[in-house]
Amino acid sequence: MEANEEELKNPPQESEEDLSALYEQYLNHLKNPKRVKREFYGRLPSYGQLNQFLDGITGQNTYYGPPGGGR
Repeated sequence: MEANEEELKNPPQESEEDLSALYEQYLNHLKNPKRVKREFYGRLPSYGQLNQFLDGITGQNTYYGPPGGGR
């Protein structure tokens, strides 16, 4: 138990540096929400590509997306 208590009192330096780096990244993301949106939505296929893919499978016109055409 003594060893665990000592570790809690004095955490290794590496974890502190990693946390500070992650914290800085998080603050930068908060400062620039547009970049966050682009990073997140950039990984998703566009609805046009998705619809073409579905049409190729089903052989019919399908529409998958937000109702009303979404912005």
